Amino acid sequence: MWHDARRVRCKARTTLCAALAAVLQACATAPEPRQYALFEPVADDDVFAPAIGHWQAETRLEELTDEVAVLRARLAGDGASAAGPEPTGESALGAAYAGFRQDLRRGVVNDTVRWVQQQSGLYYRRDARGDDWPVLGELLERGADDCDGMDLLTFSMLRRLGFAPGEIYRAILRHRDSDLHHIVTLWFEPGHRADPWLLDSTGEVSEAVRPLSEHSDWEPLRLFDETRSYSVRAR
Repeated sequence: MWHDARRVRCKARTTLCAALAAVLQACATAPEPRQYALFEPVADDDVFAPAIGHWQAETRLEELTDEVAVLRARLAGDGASAAGPEPTGESALGAAYAGFRQDLRRGVVNDTVRWVQQQSGLYYRRDARGDDWPVLGELLERGADDCDGMDLLTFSMLRRLGFAPGEIYRAILRHRDSDLHHIVTLWFEPGHRADPWLLDSTGEVSEAVRPLSEHSDWEPLRLFDETRSYSVRAR
């Protein structure tokens, strides 16, 4: 019995040694990963240069066209439509692209609001004197604030993630019964511009992202962003 167990252990060690030798042999013969020198100058006769150059020029033209549309909207005073148009198409691919982009942006909005509400639970603090509205650098240095500071986290994050002027605004709300004031961000999503999404960074009005019209006990008084300010008139 003892000799049988010893033979089993010896056989196991032999098998393990053989496996390790095979691994070492494979490592010794495997080719080294290639290293690339990126961002080198392009040769004059590069075969891809015409196609790349054409695409770059067309893309810049498209961006300039969008910028002109934004400027025209601003000159016309149409703040709600000042965001540049998103390319669309009539094909199934165009519809799929637009739908997927919309899903991604809604996910970004929901994730941002959820995260800022969590931070509000940790760092919400009323102003000691008066009503002091910080800029982002002051807020992050200070480390705490009330609704105007917490809302700035949502607004600034979305702006830096590509939500354009005319698409998101900060808004001052008033509670109809108590006359309390609160600051939120409104998202004028294409297709929902008449009834923007209300993004509440503290959850006082709503913890979920819902249309403004669903909060009839709160009324908007002002809309503003980095450069523009609008009053609100009930229709």
